[in-house]
Amino acid sequence: MPCRLRVGCAAMKRNKSQKTVNTELRARLEDTYDQIQIMQTKNAELQARQGRLTVMVKRNQEKQKELEELSILHDELMDQSVEKEVERRELQAQAYSDASEATIQRFKHDQEKLDAEEKMLRKELENLWRVAEMNYEIEKTLEYQIKQEELPLPEGYKGLKAYEAMHVELPENDLRELYDRLPLYVKKPKLSSEEVAKMKADKKAAADKVAFSYLKEEETKRELEKQKSKGKGDLGVGATGAAKKVNGKWVVNVTSLQGAPR
Repeated sequence: MPCRLRVGCAAMKRNKSQKTVNTELRARLEDTYDQIQIMQTKNAELQARQGRLTVMVKRNQEKQKELEELSILHDELMDQSVEKEVERRELQAQAYSDASEATIQRFKHDQEKLDAEEKMLRKELENLWRVAEMNYEIEKTLEYQIKQEELPLPEGYKGLKAYEAMHVELPENDLRELYDRLPLYVKKPKLSSEEVAKMKADKKAAADKVAFSYLKEEETKRELEKQKSKGKGDLGVGATGAAKKVNGKWVVNVTSLQGAPR
C-alpha cells in the first residue's frame, strides 16, 4: 500500500508539472496569436498605403506628362510671340522709313521749286540793281550839270523814287551777297570777316528755320488726317487750338504745336 501511494504521488507531481507547462505554453500561444493579429493589421495598413501610393505615383506621372506638354506648348507660344514682335517691329520700321522717304521726296521737290523761284527773283533783283545804279549815275550827272550851269531844280524834284518790291523781300544777308557779286565798276564797301561769318550763320539759320517749319507742317497735316479718319474732333494731337475749320477749310496754327508730342 505504501508503494502505491508513492506511485500516485509521483504521478500527481508529474500531472501538476505538466499542467504548469501547459499553462505557460497556452499563455505563450495566446501572446503569439495576439502578435500575429497585430502584424496582420499592420500588414493590411501597409498594403492599403502601398495601394494609395501606387495611385498617387500614377497620378503624379500623368501630371508630369501634362506639365511637359504644357511646357512644350509654352515654348512654342513664346517662339511665336518673339516672331510676331520681330515682324511688328520690322513693319513699324518699314512704315517709318516709307513715311520719312515720302516726306524727304516732297521736301526735295518743294526745295527745287523754291530754288528755281529764288533764281528768278535773284535775276530780277540783279536787273533792278543795275537799273538803280544807272539811275544813280544819271542823277549825279544831272545834278552836276545843274550845278555847273546854275539852273534851278525842277519843282518837286527829290531824286529817284525807291524801288518797291511786289514779292516777298529777301533777307538783308542775301542782298549783301548779291552786292558782293556786282561788277567791279560799282563801288562797294569791303566786309569784315566777322560780318561775312554773321551773314553765313544767318543764312544757315534761315534755311534751318524753313526746313523745320516745313517738317512741322507736314507732321501737323498727318496728325490732322489721322484725327479726321478716327473722327475725334477738329483739334490736333497734344495741342489746344492747333487746328480749326474756317469756311469749310482746315487752318493750322504751327506755332501752337511746338510743345505737342510726336
